[in-house]
Amino acid sequence: MPTDDLLSNVIKGGTEIGEDLDYGPARYLKPEEVIALAEELRNITQEDLSSQFSPGDVVDVYPSIWDEDDAFDCLWDFLLSFRIFS
Repeated sequence: MPTDDLLSNVIKGGTEIGEDLDYGPARYLKPEEVIALAEELRNITQEDLSSQFSPGDVVDVYPSIWDEDDAFDCLWDFLLSFRIFS
């Protein structure tokens, strides 16, 4: 669940809206929250991410790549792609 830490809002943050459709209700962030979150994501360095990366904690998280040797490289690539999107 999200905490006061802005980055905790990336996956399941924001305000709930609508009914639960098996993955929980839809959520939204206000425009100013999206801007602040995008800035936080741009500030993450590869070293920051590496120091927090623990593949054993995400075994059941899609995609099922976390036990592969290049799992961190994939995660870093995901973050870089997300930055382009944001």
